[in-house]
Amino acid sequence: MPDIFKFFSDSLQRYRFRLVLITACFWTLVDMLFLVMTFDDIFIPKIAPHLVDPGLLLWRTVVVFFLSFATAYLMVYKLRNIYFSKGFFIRFLYRSLLILGFVLIYCLLIGTIHLMYNDQENFFNAVPAAVMIMFRTNWFIIKLVFWLIVYFGTLVMYEVYEKYAPGTFFRILTGRYRTPQQENRIVMFIDLKDSTPIAEKLGHQAYFHFIRDFIFDLSTALVENRGIIYQYVGDEIVVSWTTNAKNVKRCIRSLVDARRLIQKDGDHYRREYGINPEFRCGIHTGMVTIGEIGLVKKDLAMSGDTMNTAARIRSACNDFNEKFLLSEDFLKLSDLKDFQVKFLGNVELKGKSNEIKLYSLQV
Repeated sequence: MPDIFKFFSDSLQRYRFRLVLITACFWTLVDMLFLVMTFDDIFIPKIAPHLVDPGLLLWRTVVVFFLSFATAYLMVYKLRNIYFSKGFFIRFLYRSLLILGFVLIYCLLIGTIHLMYNDQENFFNAVPAAVMIMFRTNWFIIKLVFWLIVYFGTLVMYEVYEKYAPGTFFRILTGRYRTPQQENRIVMFIDLKDSTPIAEKLGHQAYFHFIRDFIFDLSTALVENRGIIYQYVGDEIVVSWTTNAKNVKRCIRSLVDARRLIQKDGDHYRREYGINPEFRCGIHTGMVTIGEIGLVKKDLAMSGDTMNTAARIRSACNDFNEKFLLSEDFLKLSDLKDFQVKFLGNVELKGKSNEIKLYSLQV
């Protein structure tokens, strides 16, 4: 398979590419708004006498988009590991150099385009003229301050975007969950099988690295199938989907993909930890209440009987020595065949007054 197809078949790569594309479009839009507000005409009248000229606007938009795309690519792909592995001052230095380079190139290209388009200068005369204007006026300083604000605003957006998951970010932004909302959700509790003996065998530090690798593989499969990760608790992930036929299939497919990824990384797990990890899960569907909680540190909370039942179903995996358990409510929404599930009976779950029909998924 060609590399380009491998790239777009990888959910994590698609997610990051989407983030780069959104950033490039957002920065281009910001630049256009800045242009329409005629700030360029105020600060550098020589190269911006005809701000609304369609041809000039098209050239400027194309240049800003590709420059923004390249900068966002560096932020999301190349500098990501530096942000996590280095101290605050090193990260601040890299960020400052990146945005300074962006503004320098931006000002040079924009100035050159305006001079070539409006004053009919050739490229070799337009470049030094643009440099002279950049550093003889306060235009460059204005631009630097402006793009620093946009840049650090983008970093904040990244943090919030990743914290609340892509499917939730814009709902939070619009204040949807300020007032608790009831939504019909598929809920999956998924965790590491035999976590206690594994932790005792590996010790604290090695176990942490093991869990990080394990959670990475699971999360990749969940994101691949558009699961909205609600929270991580130790070796456990709580994930949900809006209830519909497509998401029922995605939920089941995420388990298959997770097993495939873990098997693919089997040599790594055996070499580094001497363990072949396995996981178990409980799946249920129903109404949940979602809303913002907290004062100093705010977060999204999901509550309700559906959440409690899904957690209890996951716990029942040990009782039945099964890996994947489904509720009847979830099974009714799926197109699973008889040979894909096994009926376990009417089960009284801990803390539940009524019995629930449970099924084991055979994948």
